[in-house]
Amino acid sequence: MPGYALTVDTLIRCPHGGVATIQPSQLPVLVEGAPVGTGDDSIMVQACPFTLANGQPSPCVIVQWANLATQVMAGGIPVQLQTGGGGTGLGQCLAATGNPQGPPTVSQIQLVTQGV
Repeated sequence: MPGYALTVDTLIRCPHGGVATIQPSQLPVLVEGAPVGTGDDSIMVQACPFTLANGQPSPCVIVQWANLATQVMAGGIPVQLQTGGGGTGLGQCLAATGNPQGPPTVSQIQLVTQGV
C-alpha cells in the first residue's frame, strides 16, 4: 500500500500516550536528514501508562509495523510506510507478553518522500 516513508523523526504514540521511537538498523538512507525506518527496525515504546482492569501494569513496549514498501528499499530492506500522513498508524502496539493493545497514532510525519 503506498504511503510516506517513516523516519526516526516521525512522532508515533501508543494508544495510551507512550512515545514510540524507531531504532534504525541503517543510517545512510535519509529523508529530510533523518534515517528511514525499514522492515528490520524495531519501534520501541517508552512511558506507556496502560494498566489492566485488575490493576496489573501492561505497558506497550513495541510497535509491530504492518505496511512495508514493495518497491522502495533502504539497504535492500523494505521501507516502513504510513498512508495519508498522520492518523491511525498501520501497525499494532504490543505488550511484553505479545498481546495486542491497539494501533499507534502518527501525528508528525515527513510529507516529501513517498513509496509503494
